Amino acid sequence: MTQEFIPYEQALELKELGFDEPCFGTYLSSFQSDWKVYELILEMGMNEEFEDNRNVYLLEGACSAPTFSQAFRWFREKYNIQGYIYSSTVRGNSEKTKQFTGYIWNINGIDMPFISTDARDELHDTYEEAELACINKLIEIIENQKQK
Repeated sequence: MTQEFIPYEQALELKELGFDEPCFGTYLSSFQSDWKVYELILEMGMNEEFEDNRNVYLLEGACSAPTFSQAFRWFREKYNIQGYIYSSTVRGNSEKTKQFTGYIWNINGIDMPFISTDARDELHDTYEEAELACINKLIEIIENQKQK
């Protein structure tokens, strides 16, 4: 189930960009890890709408753990940009290999491709790798917009 949640590094970057939605989990550290290693703690219990897992309630370094679908929805709703993952078939050494890539576009109609399907080094062997690359690019786009 943990593969449904974005990794700690990206979750922390989302927190810095203003992500503050209730989540099923948080990244917290503990005394056993000298407070330096952040582990995913899932809370599937009866917490009313998981309000305690919002970033506003967490200390520095700790952050909520959104699922990939939550993160994509947040970018779509807050910044009007959407990421999409799709598969492509690549020919190589007489065999066809399915690889994955992504596309980001502005919901208002301006396309922003970020991965060329012609560049083999930018294709990913798994859907999950492409999904993480797309989240990273969405974060980069928003960080660049905020710097302007």
